[in-house]
Amino acid sequence: MNEKFSEDFSRWERDGRLREAVVADYGNAPLIEKNHNQYINVSSGNYMGMAQHPQVIKVAQQSLEQYGLSSGGSPLVCGYSTEQDVLTQRLAQFFETERALVVSSGYLAGLAVIPSLMEDGDTIFSDSLNHASLIDACRLSKARVVIYPHGDVNSLEERIKKDSSRRRMIVSDGIFSMDGDIAPLPQLLELAEQYRAWLLVDDSHAIGVLGQQGGGSWQYFDLHSPWIILASSLSKGLGIHGGVVAGSADVIQYLQNTARSWIFSSSLPPSWCAAGTTSLDILENSLPERQQLWHHSVYFRTHLQQMGHRTIATAAPEIPIIPWIIGPENDTLQVANHLRQGFIWASAIRPPSVPINSSRIRFALTANHTQEQIDYVLGVIQKLNLSFSPNKD
Repeated sequence: MNEKFSEDFSRWERDGRLREAVVADYGNAPLIEKNHNQYINVSSGNYMGMAQHPQVIKVAQQSLEQYGLSSGGSPLVCGYSTEQDVLTQRLAQFFETERALVVSSGYLAGLAVIPSLMEDGDTIFSDSLNHASLIDACRLSKARVVIYPHGDVNSLEERIKKDSSRRRMIVSDGIFSMDGDIAPLPQLLELAEQYRAWLLVDDSHAIGVLGQQGGGSWQYFDLHSPWIILASSLSKGLGIHGGVVAGSADVIQYLQNTARSWIFSSSLPPSWCAAGTTSLDILENSLPERQQLWHHSVYFRTHLQQMGHRTIATAAPEIPIIPWIIGPENDTLQVANHLRQGFIWASAIRPPSVPINSSRIRFALTANHTQEQIDYVLGVIQKLNLSFSPNKD
């Protein structure tokens, strides 16, 4: 056993893949603190700043004083609070679906849906760059899983045409968390309706970010269909914790009776649910802040490309995830260390999170960043003195 550990640790360290959690405070803020130093944080998923919004915090504190720390149980026992019921109904309204289901984390949202709806004899069509939570959910189901090339609708249709399963499901991220590009959802929905397949989309990185009211990729494309099932984290655009599944009344009722990640997990604390409802109310009326985020994203992406650095094309340049593709793992770590020396907190993303030789610095911007902070980060990148030539377009 010890030999396995030592061999794997040595290999991971050699390949630049050995990971260790780094202690830092205020990871949800534009400025992060470590060892009494402040760094501009361009790694946080708190895109709209809801995790630090005074009104959201005040409501959470009031609910915490009233109800205490935990929910006290799973939703079918005694843990389904009034605050969770209000949040659940509010989410269904926000997503314009018949019903919703709140789970304990974004990771558990896909796990609630896929193994519950898909079984032996069914087929799942999954984008090759889907999030790990969706991949794991597909593996847990007993359905056949067909991987289609990233965003390739024609290739997907070829695979669906050859399938004779009784039930089908297309699974895709809305915004892909490592590439920062958006799925071709109108075309995916067209295929889903044509071939009578569910379309499950994890919209974790679009909620609060895209759409006039922050409704996510479905609002961005103005799509509605009974074939759509939405899954999302609540920890990014909404700034709290937990996850949600939204869809038709029949789908949600079925999940309430079959989804193990909902049935056998403690419900969210009432304080988190109350904060989530308040966050939704604010997000719907935060178009100026959302436009600020869109401006930051387009501005940063454009200037990074003008420096000649390799990014990933997207049909929605206002997406606040901007990857700078470096390539080799150790080179990427070197860039991250240089940025850290310039008081910039930017994460080095390496395999298995991304394919081999596509390691990257993944920038994530927020509405709370100032223009001065954005310009400072770009200035440090411009002046980097590296011992290698980063991957450039």
